[in-house]
Amino acid sequence: MSELAQAINAAVAEELGLTVEPIDGAEGLPEGAFGDPLPEPEVKHPVPPMEPEKLKELARAYLRGEIFTDRQCQQPNDLHLAFMPIVFGALSAFDVGTLGLIYEFWSEAGPRSINGMPTFFSMRMLNREDATTLAGYVEKLAEAEKNALAALG
Repeated sequence: MSELAQAINAAVAEELGLTVEPIDGAEGLPEGAFGDPLPEPEVKHPVPPMEPEKLKELARAYLRGEIFTDRQCQQPNDLHLAFMPIVFGALSAFDVGTLGLIYEFWSEAGPRSINGMPTFFSMRMLNREDATTLAGYVEKLAEAEKNALAALG
């Protein structure tokens, strides 16, 4: 336990009239244990690319209304309300400069909503290049659907 964490624990215990007892076996625990701040990852990883076939399936799912994306959040501050993993540091290991889209399937939504938005306890990400490609696929599929419906009369 860091000196700061020990000092905080001692101050709280003194305020409450308690004594702080050392925890057996806690000496060798890594940082982050027992209230120590978690260390920042040394290397930020880029968001990995998605296989082209999976990207095409994602475009179809988007058009069918099966996914919720970060673009559907009304305010930037609402992002962590819809995608709970962000609150718990899910983005800390990634280079957010490579992040293009955060999304999740509606079927993964939790039972509650916040400010009219679904809450997800999982999330998926696309890098910038894949997000651009996805937008192109969605436009092409939407146009093809429009043309097919027009051909029906």
